[in-house]
Amino acid sequence: MVTTDLMMRSAATAILVFSVGILAGCGSPSSGTAGGSDEYPDVSLAESKSNVQLLRNSAESRIVAEVIDSSADADASAACLSAADDPDGKIRRWVSSTEMNLVRWHAWRVADIADILIDTFVDQSWSVVDIEGEHTDAAKLLTSGKGLAEIQIEAAGTEDDSAATLYITVTGPCVRTDGADSNEVADLEQ
Repeated sequence: MVTTDLMMRSAATAILVFSVGILAGCGSPSSGTAGGSDEYPDVSLAESKSNVQLLRNSAESRIVAEVIDSSADADASAACLSAADDPDGKIRRWVSSTEMNLVRWHAWRVADIADILIDTFVDQSWSVVDIEGEHTDAAKLLTSGKGLAEIQIEAAGTEDDSAATLYITVTGPCVRTDGADSNEVADLEQ
């Protein structure tokens, strides 16, 4: 039974790693076919959603469960352009995030935990740059030459190390949709 469970976990991990490697890109830039343009990849928002969520789940699974007190995931499409440039909100991207609150006795290690997570992506040839974060002054942005998705990772803790949160946000490419108020977008956001 233990051997079977171990074999199933190993197979599932191999499939996940293979899928993330293949799907993280969400497609490749098109040359104007099937509604695409040189500016936007020929990928649907549904395809992007699936791949972005898979990448977020992969990032989450790389954190040791024992350090996590609670977590909350969020998924939605977001406009890529301003309302003036795209009044119908037809150019959108999928954003999938998680907020992981650490167990109190691991709060002081939040920066180390984030660095270990980042290193797992660097080991897979992702590039890292420092950016200003949404929750902290410093965050890391990870990009891959193999794909169009990007990952933002932030580690935030209290000064007394009594609480800490790890933020992971995966953003897909900007793609053409039927618009912000369309059935296409509404169905994906349910």
